[in-house]
Amino acid sequence: MSPKKCVFGCEGKLTVFSFPKNPALQEQWMQFVFPGQQRSVASAVVCSGHFSDECFIEQGPVTLDAGFANRLLLKRGADE
Repeated sequence: MSPKKCVFGCEGKLTVFSFPKNPALQEQWMQFVFPGQQRSVASAVVCSGHFSDECFIEQGPVTLDAGFANRLLLKRGADE
C-alpha cells in the first residue's frame, strides 16, 4: 500500500490528517482545500504543513524531528 499523499501534493516525511467526520467541519475543510468544487474526501488527507504549530499537542515539527514523538497530533478543536 502506498503512503497517503497530501491533497496539495506535498512531499517528504509529513504527518497527514484525514478530513473530519463531522459534516459541518468537513464542509469547512472542503471549502479551504477544494474551493467551489465537490470531491470525495474518503481518501483525502492534508499534511501537517498546512496547520500552524499551535494546532498540535506536540510542540510542532521540531518535536517530531528531534525524535520526541512518532507523529504530530492535532489539538481538540484544531480541525474546527
